[in-house]
Amino acid sequence: NEGQPCAGLALRSAEAGVCAAMEVLGARRCTPEALGFLGHSLGCAAVLQLAAALSSQRPCWLPGTRLARRIVLSAPFTSIPSMGLAIFGGLRGAGAVIGTVASTSRH
Repeated sequence: NEGQPCAGLALRSAEAGVCAAMEVLGARRCTPEALGFLGHSLGCAAVLQLAAALSSQRPCWLPGTRLARRIVLSAPFTSIPSMGLAIFGGLRGAGAVIGTVASTSRH
């Protein structure tokens, strides 16, 4: 996607990727169950968000199947503050910013 990063845009981009994969699978006569999802580090949250969204609000292009049968989480982060400290911990003022984000985050 182009523009400002946000969870909603990331989810739409991920859904577009699944839709494209479904087109390839359909051409090979595979079912949606053949898909697996892989997330690494911060991507683990994105993969789980995608799987939850596709399971709860099934798009019209996705047949009535159980899509998220295989999910691999590689090195998932434990919390947003921990991830922030790992990435930005050495920067001046990082602790204050991370604390503010953590206190207002839903995660």
